[in-house]
Amino acid sequence: VRSPAWAAIGKVDVPTDPKAFRFRVLWKGDEIGHHNVTITPTAAGDGMTVMTNIRMKVKVGPFTAFRFEHDSTEAWRNGLLQSLVSKTHDDGDDLALHGEATATGFKAVGPKGAFSASADVLTTNCMWLPELVDEKKIIDVQKGQLVSLESKPLGEEHVVVKGKDRPAERHSIRTPFVGGSLWYDLAGNWVRSRLEIKGETLEYSLV
Repeated sequence: VRSPAWAAIGKVDVPTDPKAFRFRVLWKGDEIGHHNVTITPTAAGDGMTVMTNIRMKVKVGPFTAFRFEHDSTEAWRNGLLQSLVSKTHDDGDDLALHGEATATGFKAVGPKGAFSASADVLTTNCMWLPELVDEKKIIDVQKGQLVSLESKPLGEEHVVVKGKDRPAERHSIRTPFVGGSLWYDLAGNWVRSRLEIKGETLEYSLV
């Protein structure tokens, strides 16, 4: 179901007004950081800039046991990804990715070198987009490579969003690096995540 606040252009809908998704990230019940997405439509209304900011840190006493930081900027036009720049710090490893649309598809360079994707490719940072669960191949923006995606619908559930009960469609997802579930309300808004990464479970709570 599409909200009237979104204007369909190409494969990806563009919001008519800026949108933001801000989540607290919980691990074993403790808040360890945030995952924020800001979507800004262009003045012409045919594109948008999507910025993702993730910060997570686990401390054991005075020591930092785990730290993850990610920043990316995606430019979209006519429903297609036009450019992508990201930097990731994954518990000691610094990873970078940049790519742009070409006449023959989307071309990118990540930590393991250059790779190509289809012109209508989505990225792992597109969790805000319900159509993500229909994809078979996506760009893992944090690892900097093209990966497979498996997903299946798990039916409607009721989730608590900002203290209020809301029906939402749940989908399982799995790539070589992450698994879990995504929830979208009946208007297509991303309202919850449960992600399994490196044997740990992270819960996303919408702020």
